Amino acid sequence: MLSPTFFIIRYYRDPPEFQTVIASSDENDNFHVGYYRDDPKDVPVFVAAYGGKTSAERDNYKFTLLGDNLFAAIYAYLGQLINKADPFKMTSLQKLKGSVHVHATMKNQDQSFPLEVKTTAMKCRDKKKVAATFHGVGMVVPYDKESQVGYREIPETVASLKKILSNVNSAKNTEEKNKAFDVLQELVTNVQFANDEGDPGMGLELGLDLLLFGGNRLNSTIKHLLSVAYGLLNRDPFAKIANAHLNRRKENVDFFKAE
Repeated sequence: MLSPTFFIIRYYRDPPEFQTVIASSDENDNFHVGYYRDDPKDVPVFVAAYGGKTSAERDNYKFTLLGDNLFAAIYAYLGQLINKADPFKMTSLQKLKGSVHVHATMKNQDQSFPLEVKTTAMKCRDKKKVAATFHGVGMVVPYDKESQVGYREIPETVASLKKILSNVNSAKNTEEKNKAFDVLQELVTNVQFANDEGDPGMGLELGLDLLLFGGNRLNSTIKHLLSVAYGLLNRDPFAKIANAHLNRRKENVDFFKAE
């Protein structure tokens, strides 16, 4: 069952761009829905969700897009429930979905709300994405295609980067840990060169990927990468969120109350 969040909740892998507004009331279910912003000064670009009750769902940090407003998100979520519902619940769910449609599209209100899962504005954002990131919805930073200034690719595949991070987290002794960190430090050094040459997007991508992958050993590196990247991008509120988030999150604890 979903319930609105009357205090601010942060989940372990929530990036700074994501603000939870609806969460499962089941403590064994980390499914939650929230607004996503590319820039703290802008309105949300879409509503998304991730998580769930099963082991696979709980560990999955790929976002599912649910439109650009909460009406669309609830409408899409109800559609998912209807597809899995038993006949005894289907009628009431269909009635509720119909009610959401009516309220979202009423003619006599100041604003109607599109119920598409992917709006025209979201499709336009897709064209501006410079990287996919581990959460799958990508990231947008200022980027000049002619001069290729603003972003450069991380010189690793998704699989090889995850292997590097896994080696850091699983190292059993100091020698193994130092060896694993040396490989990661090469990427951080590449980010520093990129920052000096006007490409802060690389550091943002690496920082977000590390945050999503998780592991206490990565926290100091994440803080450094994201603080610098958000500063260079004039997204300082996100840097504050990232630092507060990392100071409070704990491994094997799905969510915590932000203060």
